[in-house]
Amino acid sequence: MFNLVSLFGLVGDGLIIVSWIPKTIKTIKKGRTNENWSFIFIYVFASLILTIYSFLVSNLVFIILNGAVTLLSGIDLFYKIDPRKIIKSR
Repeated sequence: MFNLVSLFGLVGDGLIIVSWIPKTIKTIKKGRTNENWSFIFIYVFASLILTIYSFLVSNLVFIILNGAVTLLSGIDLFYKIDPRKIIKSR
Protein backbone atom coordinates (compact mmCIF):
# COMPACT_ATOMS: atom_id res chain seq x y z
CA MET A 1 0.00 0.00 0.00
CA PHE A 2 1.32 3.43 -0.94
CA ASN A 3 1.20 6.02 1.83
CA LEU A 4 3.03 9.05 3.19
CA VAL A 5 5.76 6.87 4.70
CA SER A 6 6.41 5.26 1.31
CA LEU A 7 6.52 8.70 -0.30
CA PHE A 8 9.08 9.77 2.29
CA GLY A 9 11.22 6.74 1.42
CA LEU A 10 10.91 7.33 -2.32
CA VAL A 11 11.99 10.96 -1.94
CA GLY A 12 15.05 9.72 -0.04
CA ASP A 13 15.70 7.20 -2.82
CA GLY A 14 15.49 9.93 -5.41
CA LEU A 15 17.93 12.17 -3.58
CA ILE A 16 20.51 9.41 -3.13
CA ILE A 17 20.20 8.29 -6.76
CA VAL A 18 20.43 11.88 -8.06
CA SER A 19 23.59 12.40 -6.00
CA TRP A 20 25.23 9.42 -7.76
CA ILE A 21 24.42 10.56 -11.31
CA PRO A 22 27.09 13.31 -11.71
CA LYS A 23 29.83 10.90 -10.59
CA THR A 24 28.58 8.24 -12.99
CA ILE A 25 28.43 10.71 -15.88
CA LYS A 26 31.99 11.80 -15.08
CA THR A 27 33.15 8.16 -15.07
CA ILE A 28 31.48 7.51 -18.43
CA LYS A 29 32.97 10.66 -19.98
CA LYS A 30 36.46 9.85 -18.66
CA GLY A 31 36.08 6.20 -19.59
CA ARG A 32 37.71 5.14 -16.35
CA THR A 33 37.46 5.45 -12.60
CA ASN A 34 40.08 5.96 -9.92
CA GLU A 35 38.09 4.16 -7.25
CA ASN A 36 39.85 1.41 -5.30
CA TRP A 37 39.27 -2.13 -6.64
CA SER A 38 38.19 -3.56 -3.31
CA PHE A 39 35.78 -0.68 -2.64
CA ILE A 40 34.07 -1.05 -6.03
CA PHE A 41 33.83 -4.83 -5.82
CA ILE A 42 32.50 -4.88 -2.26
CA TYR A 43 30.05 -2.05 -2.99
CA VAL A 44 28.60 -3.70 -6.12
CA PHE A 45 28.37 -7.08 -4.39
CA ALA A 46 26.80 -5.65 -1.22
CA SER A 47 24.25 -3.55 -3.10
CA LEU A 48 23.33 -6.57 -5.25
CA ILE A 49 22.76 -8.67 -2.12
CA LEU A 50 20.64 -5.88 -0.63
CA THR A 51 18.63 -5.66 -3.87
CA ILE A 52 17.88 -9.38 -3.68
CA TYR A 53 16.98 -9.05 0.00
CA SER A 54 14.66 -6.13 -0.79
CA PHE A 55 12.82 -8.29 -3.33
CA LEU A 56 12.53 -11.12 -0.82
CA VAL A 57 10.96 -8.84 1.80
CA SER A 58 8.93 -6.94 -0.85
CA ASN A 59 10.21 -3.48 0.09
CA LEU A 60 9.72 -1.23 -2.95
CA VAL A 61 11.70 1.69 -1.53
CA PHE A 62 14.81 -0.45 -1.04
CA ILE A 63 14.31 -2.37 -4.29
CA ILE A 64 14.51 0.94 -6.16
CA LEU A 65 17.39 2.33 -4.12
CA ASN A 66 19.58 -0.78 -4.09
CA GLY A 67 18.78 -1.65 -7.69
CA ALA A 68 19.82 1.83 -8.85
CA VAL A 69 22.96 1.85 -6.70
CA THR A 70 23.89 -1.60 -8.02
CA LEU A 71 23.52 -0.32 -11.57
CA LEU A 72 25.45 2.90 -10.98
CA SER A 73 28.28 1.26 -9.05
CA GLY A 74 28.28 -1.51 -11.66
CA ILE A 75 29.15 1.16 -14.24
CA ASP A 76 32.20 2.03 -12.11
CA LEU A 77 33.15 -1.64 -11.99
CA PHE A 78 32.79 -1.93 -15.77
CA TYR A 79 35.13 1.02 -16.37
CA LYS A 80 37.56 -0.26 -13.75
CA ILE A 81 37.75 -3.62 -15.53
CA ASP A 82 37.83 -2.14 -19.04
CA PRO A 83 39.08 1.47 -19.00
CA ARG A 84 38.72 3.40 -22.24
CA LYS A 85 41.40 5.40 -23.93
CA ILE A 86 40.44 9.03 -24.32
CA ILE A 87 40.62 10.29 -27.88
CA LYS A 88 41.30 14.02 -27.84
CA SER A 89 39.65 16.02 -30.56
CA ARG A 90 41.79 18.43 -32.54
